[in-house]
Amino acid sequence: MRPYRISPERLTLRFVILGMGALAVAGIEGLLMRTQLMNMPLLSDEHWYAILTAHPLVGIYGWAYLCVMGAFLYLVPKLLNKPLYSPRLATVTLWMVVGGLALAWSSGFFLHFAALYTVYWPLPVARFPPVMVTMFAVGLALVEIGVLLFVVNIAATVLRRPKEAKSPGAKPTGALLLSAFGIDVAVVYLANRVARWRRREACRRSAIAVSKAGRRSRNSSAVQLASERGTRLSSCTSDSSSRSPISRPRMISLRAKSVPDRSSRGSGSV
Repeated sequence: MRPYRISPERLTLRFVILGMGALAVAGIEGLLMRTQLMNMPLLSDEHWYAILTAHPLVGIYGWAYLCVMGAFLYLVPKLLNKPLYSPRLATVTLWMVVGGLALAWSSGFFLHFAALYTVYWPLPVARFPPVMVTMFAVGLALVEIGVLLFVVNIAATVLRRPKEAKSPGAKPTGALLLSAFGIDVAVVYLANRVARWRRREACRRSAIAVSKAGRRSRNSSAVQLASERGTRLSSCTSDSSSRSPISRPRMISLRAKSVPDRSSRGSGSV
């Protein structure tokens, strides 16, 4: 099969232009319907209800859906840095939605089929010829199938793993999905909090050990050991030192240095 080549910009432009055309048609229909409120009977009651059926279909499926589809077909491959799964399928989606919408709209605007925009089942088929009902039903079926094809195309683009030669800068799909919902930020925040808590817990245990060592012995070796440990722990207690000018291990070492030796005090008194 001959490869189908079309630029993403051109494909999106087709969707947007047809969507703007559908917006213009919906706007004209809205103006015609508003004439009934101005005592300007331009439309019969049967035609008014038929336009009431066709107007929201054109506004939703024609204007909103086509513009959203065109934007997604351009932005998703751009953000993922990989090609669209099937540009041919995107073109089929466009003409299927437009063709189905034209059938459903024609059955209401020209043939006066009035099922109302809610399209509640069962359809009022008894009051209208089979041609109107068939056109309306087939048109809506084509639109819905086109929407499903669009979903398949986007899902295949997101989940497919492209070749490195075609898209060397493609990003992992899992990482992008996590980033889209902010899960990666939450994981990094929790990891930082856990690491910070573990550092504080290690500093607290070390400080308790130094305090016990200083209480058990008052000789110079214990004082020197407490001083060394207090110096080594000063880096891991930066959070506590920011609130207090002297950290707890440093205070213990200074207190141990300030206490005179009992043996020296006794020899001095003699």
